[in-house]
Amino acid sequence: MPSGRTKRRIVVGLIVGGLLISVVGVFVLFFTQARLVWEPLSPQELEALRRAVRPEPQQEMAFHGSEGVLSSRWSWIASKLFPGVLLADVKINERDVTLAIDSGVTTEEPILLYASTVRAVDLRLTSMSDPIPFPRPGFEFNTYIFQGVAESLEVGGLVLSHVPVRVVAAHHRLKALGLPLFSLDGFLGISFLERFVATWDLEAHRLYLRRGPWEGPAPALPLHKA
Repeated sequence: MPSGRTKRRIVVGLIVGGLLISVVGVFVLFFTQARLVWEPLSPQELEALRRAVRPEPQQEMAFHGSEGVLSSRWSWIASKLFPGVLLADVKINERDVTLAIDSGVTTEEPILLYASTVRAVDLRLTSMSDPIPFPRPGFEFNTYIFQGVAESLEVGGLVLSHVPVRVVAAHHRLKALGLPLFSLDGFLGISFLERFVATWDLEAHRLYLRRGPWEGPAPALPLHKA
């Protein structure tokens, strides 16, 4: 018969094993039930943004540096949930944010931010546009758009100053079972990407940027707004 010590080890092993199985089960449940949720601002939050608008002349955007590497600590997980998604950890006004790199974002401004990020990065808002309808399955509501300026953008070794920003008065959040898993801050769109030669390393989840003509052996196509 097993000794008392052996029995205790067996009991402890079963408890630890059960806890590990429970943790893995909860983890799998959360990620299989993960959904992107669109959340508009409350009337109070929208009014706070309106009061923050201060019209001022637009300064010309300036670049410092010629090469950069865009990546994020979240890219591997994001690529498993949403294949083809590439994220970049950047600094806006010296504050850390995470942006999705998306050539489908065709705004004139290089950066599109969600409103919840505005206060976190101390963004200056300069104007407000009329609301535009944003359709979703089964309903429709108006989304307000603001324009602003980021004093600095640090992205993968590149530094930009006086960067125009578009702000959407809503937010996409990744949620599971009603609980937030991840909150994206915004996007780097085509108005940013078209200024560079871009090489995407799919395996390493990195985007290499260089200001200059294409010199690689493979064919290349120019990015542009459409």
